[in-house]
Amino acid sequence: SDVCSSDLLVRLLLGLMAALRLWCSSTPIAPDSVPQIGAGLHVRFCHRISTPVTVGSGIVLPASYTSWTEEKLRVVLAHERSHVISHDFHVQILASLYAALAWFSPLGWWLRHKLSELGEAISDGSGLDAASNRAAYAQVLLEFAAAPRPTLIGVAMARPSSISRRIERLLSDS
Repeated sequence: SDVCSSDLLVRLLLGLMAALRLWCSSTPIAPDSVPQIGAGLHVRFCHRISTPVTVGSGIVLPASYTSWTEEKLRVVLAHERSHVISHDFHVQILASLYAALAWFSPLGWWLRHKLSELGEAISDGSGLDAASNRAAYAQVLLEFAAAPRPTLIGVAMARPSSISRRIERLLSDS
């Protein structure tokens, strides 16, 4: 039993180290070069990622953000700002720690999944508020879900495993 728990704890620690390495190797973006919705956020960019990710209380954008439309950047920052405000990165670390320590309990794994799902639903609401319409926001999510990504700890904007459920919710909500 200790082997399983320790394996999960090592995996969590390696993920945290990868997230810290990503943050430290990324380049800060000047506050005046992001839309107003990004004001007060620690925003960086990195060539090693293809989707936005929240790390701690900061946001790392892919280097390709410079080619995005103003609306896409505004939508992404609104979505990621919501993750920062909700402390989703920290919540996911705590949920992963609980799941690692109580690996034998289905509650830990369910809780981790449910907290991730709720964080995305709340952030999708914020992103949707900044988008011109639901279809435009769904398109942004699809673009990110199709992009290749390395496995790391953080709150990625569009994980392929949950994208169809999220888009269905977005397009069917009134």
